[in-house]
Amino acid sequence: MSLRAKAWSRVFVEEAVREAPLVRQLLRRLPKARVVMIDHYQNVLGRGGQDFWAQKRSPALVLAAGRPPFLYGGNDFLQSAASSNFRYTTPVLNCPYDCHYCYLQGLLEGANPVVFVNTEDYFRAVESELAALPAGAEPLHLALSYDTDLLALEGLFGLGAAWTEAFRGREGLRIEIRTKAAPMRFLRETVPHDGVRLAWTLSPEPVARRYESGAPPLERRIAAMQAAAGAGWRLHLCLDPLLRLPHWQEMYEAFMERLCSALPWGAIDRVEIGVFRVAPHHFRRMRDRPRTDLLHYPYEHASTAVSYREEERQELMEFVRSRL
Repeated sequence: MSLRAKAWSRVFVEEAVREAPLVRQLLRRLPKARVVMIDHYQNVLGRGGQDFWAQKRSPALVLAAGRPPFLYGGNDFLQSAASSNFRYTTPVLNCPYDCHYCYLQGLLEGANPVVFVNTEDYFRAVESELAALPAGAEPLHLALSYDTDLLALEGLFGLGAAWTEAFRGREGLRIEIRTKAAPMRFLRETVPHDGVRLAWTLSPEPVARRYESGAPPLERRIAAMQAAAGAGWRLHLCLDPLLRLPHWQEMYEAFMERLCSALPWGAIDRVEIGVFRVAPHHFRRMRDRPRTDLLHYPYEHASTAVSYREEERQELMEFVRSRL
C-alpha cells in the first residue's frame, strides 16, 4: 500500500504539543482525521495486546514531544564504525514500510508512527554535542533515519528538508538520512549541501518485492539515486541486510551486475555491507508475531545477536564485496 493510499484516519496528539506548529500544520492537511488527545505517546505505542500487522495495514499517527536524551551512541547493530563521533537520533519512531526482517517489530509493541514535533529541542541537542567536541576532532556523524524512513514521510512532515536547512553550512557535522523511498519532490526542492548525505538501502528485486512491503521497487530507488546525484547530492549505498535465500548466489550476482551498471558511482562516498542480525530478545518477539519465512532459517543464537553462522556471514559478504 502506498503512503498516499493510507487513510491516516486517526491522529493521537499529546496534550503538551497540541499547539505546536507542526501539529497545527498536519491537522490542517488531514481535516477528516479523528483527533484523540492523550497524555503520553507510550499510552498508545506501548500498550500490550496490539495487532502489529493490522496497524501496518491501517496506521494511525501519533504526535508527541521527544524527551532527553535526544542523541544516542552507536552499537553493534548499527553501521557506526566509520566515525569515532557517531550519534543517531529519532525524530520519528516507527516506519511506514513493512520490511519483514525489520527489528522494529521486535522492539515496539505497536506499528503506528510516532512523530516528535519539538524539532528545535533536537537541533539544540546537536549544537550542544558539536560544542563539546574537542578541537581537531572528527566531524560528528549524525544518523537521522534508523528507527524510521524519514523521507518516506517527507510529504507529510518535511523533516528531511528541515534538518537539511537547519545545519546548512555548519562545520563539524555530517548528517546521514537513510531511506528506501523515491522522494522526487524533496530532491527537486531541497538544495543539497556538503553536510548531508542521502543513503539508499537497496535490495535485489526478489527481496524488495517479497520482503519489503510498501517500499518502492529496486528500479525506482535506483532512479531516485540517479536523480539525487544529478542534483548534486553526495550519496551512501547500504547493502544491508544481505539474506541467504535459496539460490542467493545467482540472485546477488544479477543484483550486483545491475548496480555496477546503473548507479551514479561518482557521487557515492561510502558503501555499507551487512547481513541479517537482530538482538535475541527482539528476535523472540518477532517469532511470537508469525509473519515471514525469514525467521525460520537455522540461525546461530549467540548471547548478543541472532544471525547466520560466522562462515555463512563471511561467505555472503565476501561474495557481494568482490562484485564491487
